[in-house]
Amino acid sequence: MSTFLLFLVITPFVVLKSARDALVLTEFSGASLPYFMVVTTLLVAVLTGVQLRLNERLAVGTVLAGGLLFYAVGTFALHLAVRSGWSLAVPVLYVWANLFGAQIPMLAWVMIGRRLKLRQAKRAIGVIGAGAVAGSVGGGLIAERVAQLGDTPDLLAGAALFMVAALVPVTGLALCRVVESEDDSGKETETQLSRRFITAVLLVVAAGTIVSTFAEFQFKIIAQREVSGVRNLTAFFGWFYAYLGVATLVFQIAITPLIVRWGGVTAGLVFLPAALLTGNGLIVGLGTLWSAVILRGGDQLFRHSIDRSSLEVLYTAVSGKARIKLKALLDAFGVRAAESAAGLILVLLFSIAGLPLITIGILGIVICVVWLAAAVLLRGEYRQILTQAVQRQDVDIEGLKKSLFGPDFQRLLPHLLASVSTRTWLHLLDLLDTGGQKQIGPRVSLLLRHGDPQVRKKALHLLFAQPHDYSADVERLIGDVDRTVRTEAIRYICSRSPQPMGRLFTFLQDPDPSVQVAACSCSLLTEQEDSRELALRKLEDLLTGAHDPDRPDVRLEIARVLEDFAGFDASLQLARRLLQDPAIEVRRAAIKSVSKSRAESLVPVLFTSFKEPRLWADLRTALAEYGPALLPHVRKLLPLSDTPLELKKLLLQVMSDINDEEGLELLIKQAESQNLSVRFQAIKGLNRFNRRQGLNGFRPRIQHLLEKEIRELQENEHQIGAFSTRPATLIGSLLAQRRRWAQERVFRLLGLMYDQNALQKAYFAFSDGSDRLFDTALELLDSVLDLEHKRSIIPLLESRAVGSDSEPSPVARKETLLQFIKRRDQLAAAAALADLQPAELGKWRPDLKDMLGSGREQSLVSETLQWRYRMAQPEANASREPDSLTTIQKLESLSKVDIFSRLGPHELLLLSNSSAVQDYAEGEIIYREGETAHHIYNLLEGRIELRRQPDQVEEITPGGSFGALAVLSGQPRFFTAQVVETARCIKVEREAFWEMVEDYPSAARAIFEVLSGQILTMMGRLSEQKDEEGAKGKRG
Repeated sequence: MSTFLLFLVITPFVVLKSARDALVLTEFSGASLPYFMVVTTLLVAVLTGVQLRLNERLAVGTVLAGGLLFYAVGTFALHLAVRSGWSLAVPVLYVWANLFGAQIPMLAWVMIGRRLKLRQAKRAIGVIGAGAVAGSVGGGLIAERVAQLGDTPDLLAGAALFMVAALVPVTGLALCRVVESEDDSGKETETQLSRRFITAVLLVVAAGTIVSTFAEFQFKIIAQREVSGVRNLTAFFGWFYAYLGVATLVFQIAITPLIVRWGGVTAGLVFLPAALLTGNGLIVGLGTLWSAVILRGGDQLFRHSIDRSSLEVLYTAVSGKARIKLKALLDAFGVRAAESAAGLILVLLFSIAGLPLITIGILGIVICVVWLAAAVLLRGEYRQILTQAVQRQDVDIEGLKKSLFGPDFQRLLPHLLASVSTRTWLHLLDLLDTGGQKQIGPRVSLLLRHGDPQVRKKALHLLFAQPHDYSADVERLIGDVDRTVRTEAIRYICSRSPQPMGRLFTFLQDPDPSVQVAACSCSLLTEQEDSRELALRKLEDLLTGAHDPDRPDVRLEIARVLEDFAGFDASLQLARRLLQDPAIEVRRAAIKSVSKSRAESLVPVLFTSFKEPRLWADLRTALAEYGPALLPHVRKLLPLSDTPLELKKLLLQVMSDINDEEGLELLIKQAESQNLSVRFQAIKGLNRFNRRQGLNGFRPRIQHLLEKEIRELQENEHQIGAFSTRPATLIGSLLAQRRRWAQERVFRLLGLMYDQNALQKAYFAFSDGSDRLFDTALELLDSVLDLEHKRSIIPLLESRAVGSDSEPSPVARKETLLQFIKRRDQLAAAAALADLQPAELGKWRPDLKDMLGSGREQSLVSETLQWRYRMAQPEANASREPDSLTTIQKLESLSKVDIFSRLGPHELLLLSNSSAVQDYAEGEIIYREGETAHHIYNLLEGRIELRRQPDQVEEITPGGSFGALAVLSGQPRFFTAQVVETARCIKVEREAFWEMVEDYPSAARAIFEVLSGQILTMMGRLSEQKDEEGAKGKRG
């Protein structure tokens, strides 16, 4: 339809041009042509303003249809006027033809462009543009044939008929979906265009307009000089446009798509200035009719093929209202103002000064050089526009914090203090701790009077980071009923006291060990050696006495203050003991403390902490502090087969944090590992390393890694096509997740070879899910990658599978399933089994039995297969046994929990493997307030109440989760969980949860979003309640 529309629009335009040029050059001299051009430009500018106003009020299709009818009626009227011999008919025809050519083809392109995405436009531009070229051929042949058989004015009647016929494809396109509805409605982020980009595009368009106007003038003057008679001129112009159209059609179909696809959009913009530069050179050197034909032919050949196509695709990359503004600017200055300037130059140089054509040719050469420079500049700017267009639209954490802790929060804080539940305050203080808020001291100090000790302690902890001294408020907490609150208060007072010695000796004699530990940390404030030695001896005595594993409070306090003694040899023995403490919170505090000492003798002890996933982040930071001194230990551990996978991944993360060439070599070597987890972690480490100093000299090895990842991605695409493309199924979700991982590895490796920032943004846009961002990301890749990588990677990424209504063939499903089992890919095989139809399950039973019975025991596959066999039996019913759920069933249940909803099958499998199903009777206590948190719970059936003294109650219904906050914070249980109605729960082990979070940070992000959403909702309700109370008070 688009091709047909352009054909029916360009054909009458070429017919009008042929008649116009023949009639004008017959009746007027060449010196008058510049005046015609100037007048035409002014009228086009006025009519374009009217058109822009119509575009704001009417759809593009409506404006185009109205324009076609208007010009059809006017063209037929001009046919009659020319026939009748009206003296102004020919001048009016000249202006009329130019007005039609300036408006109608542009509206047709706009209507087509609004129905094409960026990559669609790039792929289809050759065929669509061929319609315009075919119209040029048809118009030229019609003009030549009419000139030989009839009169030139008869061409006008034929042009009017083509305009009426163009209404058919306009109506058809109006029924097609507009892909830019988001842009039009202003919902999509508007592209911010740089001045360099606007200047480059403006120079390209304006220079092209001026030189093209010069070329048209030179061509007509030389043609008038060499060809005489109206019929001869009509035949000559018809012949010229016809054969030029054939050449353009061949170029548009065969060459333009290849240039745009493999050379990039901006590469197509250098052909036209190069052709006009050559043509002007021939005009200057020869000045013959053939040199004019080459000049004008090059102009028309490339302008209506590669140049126009490249510009239209380039405009498609600009989103939102920015595209409308850009086109308006280019139309006003790049086209209209440039045409006026070209006309005035021709009037001055040719009509008034009487200079020869060679002068215009020389001026054209100069402008072409500027044009080429602008086209080269535009290549880099186009890449920047694409990079900006794919900016990641992710959760704005800082914006969320501002919305949480903004003026409304400050205004509502006193009311929050009086009305908000303890659980909500604990959530809110955890968020404040991550917010880096420096001006919340006066408000937070109010919480020092809160009734819950956990809230008081967290509020006091926040005051340490505030710039002002709140010792007067903290003094009252020295006698607090809670020991941990008293300890924090003593540390705060000593740290802010101008005379800490008096405070120190008083607190060192206190009978409470926690108070003594706090005093030891204050001993450093005295800057006296005796007090430091005394403090260290006191800490050793306290640690020896605090041996109860169930009472880690004193040991935790010692571990926290140990960082104050970094650099003292006497503290190393304390550190070794604390790093092996049975309490995880003690080990975490010790790791943070020893990271400042960087004592190499502590490295082996630090390595023993890798078994606890919750310590990985702290351990990574501590090990990275050692720098290159850690390399001998890493070089020894990585090659060992008995080195745990978690430790290898942790060491690779540390290597990426150490800016050392030997560490880089280790990362490159591990990136070639056969173990996917190790390889992926090494690639991530290389990205972090590359961001700091680059990877010069490693391109061949990175290319080898890239080829391997491309092969894996190709295999994954085959599995998706062979088995399932439905993301709603478990197998569909699994294969889609693996494809995303493979794609991420490809993008990461490309980031090591090209602009890493651009590749990172391209990946975020590629994986965003938006069709527009997907297309723009591929276009950005197209502008960055070299030809070799374009051919191997972009077609593979471009074939991104979407949901399909058609089922894959049973043969392909069976072969893929058996391949999963053969490779011992248990999760994929189990997911595939869960997706089988009962008929397929029965038909393939012998093959599955043979495959699983040939020494290939796979517990997850066997469990899933037996479950499917049971469910296929008519008498199958759900068992109420506590552990009756299979791993796959638990996985699917966990995927529906709010905090796990963003996880994929691989992450959920880690949780499922360490989870258990348990039933609870009515009235049973699942856990009590103050107990250590070991599980996160997902409620499948029944009702649970969370209680906290004195009267705080929260109800959990099926599908909800509870117990996560204590696991996340490492604190004792904040509530008592009691069964109200017989319940069934899935219990997720704390250790498995933290191991999964370390590998998949999206879980932590999801929890943050859930908690933030709850607090924002609560603040909104409280604000509304406060406003209603204020309104009632005024009425009263």
